[in-house]
Amino acid sequence: MTPQILNDFYREGFDFISLRKTRQVSQLNLFNNLQRGDENIASTTLFSLFNRVHSSLYSDVITVKFIPPEDSDYKKTEVLNKLQQNDYREMEKWKLDYDWLWNATFYGDGFIETIKWDNERKMMMPEVVNNLMMIYDPYFAEPNEWRYYGKWITKSAIDLKNMAKLGILEKGFDLSKLPQGFDPDIWNYKTLHDLARLGTGVADASSVKFNQVYQIFEMYSYDEDGSKNVFWLDKNFTQILKKKKLDLKFDDPWPIVRKQIFREPNSSISISVPDLIEDKHRAKSVLYNLMYLASKDEANPIYAYNPDIVRDVSQFFQRQIEQHIPMDDIERGVKRLNLGPAVSNSLLQMVSLLNNESTDAVGTAIVQPIMPRGKKSATEAALIQQIADLTASLQSKILGIGEKEFWSHWYQNHLRHMKQADKKVLTLTNISSVTFETITIDDIKTKYPPKIEILSQREADYKELVRRRDWMQIYPVIMKQMGVKALNNLNKFVFFPMFIKDSSTVDRIIPKSIQEIQAEEENGILENDKLPKISRSDDDETHIYTHRMAKKTISTWSHIIAHEGQLAEKNQQMEMQMAQEKQIKNNTGNDVEAAVPLVQETGDDLARAGAMS
Repeated sequence: MTPQILNDFYREGFDFISLRKTRQVSQLNLFNNLQRGDENIASTTLFSLFNRVHSSLYSDVITVKFIPPEDSDYKKTEVLNKLQQNDYREMEKWKLDYDWLWNATFYGDGFIETIKWDNERKMMMPEVVNNLMMIYDPYFAEPNEWRYYGKWITKSAIDLKNMAKLGILEKGFDLSKLPQGFDPDIWNYKTLHDLARLGTGVADASSVKFNQVYQIFEMYSYDEDGSKNVFWLDKNFTQILKKKKLDLKFDDPWPIVRKQIFREPNSSISISVPDLIEDKHRAKSVLYNLMYLASKDEANPIYAYNPDIVRDVSQFFQRQIEQHIPMDDIERGVKRLNLGPAVSNSLLQMVSLLNNESTDAVGTAIVQPIMPRGKKSATEAALIQQIADLTASLQSKILGIGEKEFWSHWYQNHLRHMKQADKKVLTLTNISSVTFETITIDDIKTKYPPKIEILSQREADYKELVRRRDWMQIYPVIMKQMGVKALNNLNKFVFFPMFIKDSSTVDRIIPKSIQEIQAEEENGILENDKLPKISRSDDDETHIYTHRMAKKTISTWSHIIAHEGQLAEKNQQMEMQMAQEKQIKNNTGNDVEAAVPLVQETGDDLARAGAMS
């Protein structure tokens, strides 16, 4: 790939997006609300509604979890969820989510790169991309279909010298031949943005003396052989400073993920919050200033006066107590011209209309259902809150598309970079303690990629509230219908997890029985397609339930069938024994206990488990 071809790609992408970027910089001026005259009033509609949308969608907790595609991957997926919790904290994902969502809300598209990997920490290091510094392929709507995309990055002379020593840059790299400074178009975006914040900026990049500051364009594109590569080019696109082949197949996605809140199918450009309310923001600013001027005119009226009668005009502009203006003829000497109200009802209605149009455009209007008079019940209050929360549910689901792709990239990066012998220590924090756990690549490498469940935080909280309430109502009935063992499993695997998200805490409340521990040890044998022995004293129900979570091999199915047969045999013997007792009772009229129990334990479970190990 030659520099000229890459330059042609850049000009194509830049020409496609340049006008929109210029408009977005103008929208930043409105958002910052600083570039205005000292005597003018600027509306805060854009700022307030933008933050309302942003805050309604942002969450600083994990809203994604992995689900095993089949029962055999249950344990490995559980480890994967623990790894996700660890990396979420280490990556400071809550901070990345804020910036990522901010860009998606303001620019229409938010991009985050997933290419960087920390070998020491064994962790992906994602970075949020500045939209004003980025260009992409205009002919394909989805990032995975792009022929190219890239962004401007800034490096100092020290950075480039160190990279050259490490062999990261191409051979023959000469810093003295590298042009300094910024691309003129990108510099213009930067200065306009700085000026919007009342900073200092220079519109012409050629008039600035850059001191060992180099702008480099990082482009991701295909090479002649069809492989995916990353290229570094100088500001003038005359030389390739770095070329690196990516560890990606032809059909693997590019290492970038897009997040949107207003998604339009088959479109390369998305709608943003400023796009929807920019015109209303400007109109409100105009009306506010007209109202402001009218109010000042009312406080400082305009007079028509007779100069022959009014001798001192300056007295009209003074505000003193007991002030008097001497005139010979009051009727013909002075008359106030602006007698109407400063703010008319029609003007106030227009401002109210613009407010409603702005909130409706971005879906932030809160629907208040008609309720009976008097104090609202808790159910009615919850209904109001539910309706208000669901106004953002569609945007949350659209955001979930990008979130799902991000964690898919995260999973593939672990498989790509972690070797079989690599180990990673996880730090897991729960309500009672901090635990450390070591995993290897074998712990997370499932047969099929795990399914990713996207949770809308608001909807999930409400649904969880309703589900817990329903279970609390039916739980007393269930307790009367179930045996001790079935109720124990219900509490441990269904009921308690509704209230306690940390599985280790549930394990402390209801620790594993000896039979469960034994069955889990047998699962390791079954996964190697070997058959462990079945004991007559085994708790078959517990073993069947635990073995169903093991990897499905021929031995697993055979072992489960053997336990089911033994359980059926025990049940049949129990029924025969109960029938014999009933017959003896009917014949003798006395309660007779069975002479020999169905299953005799040779020792307690703990001793037997110790002997087996």
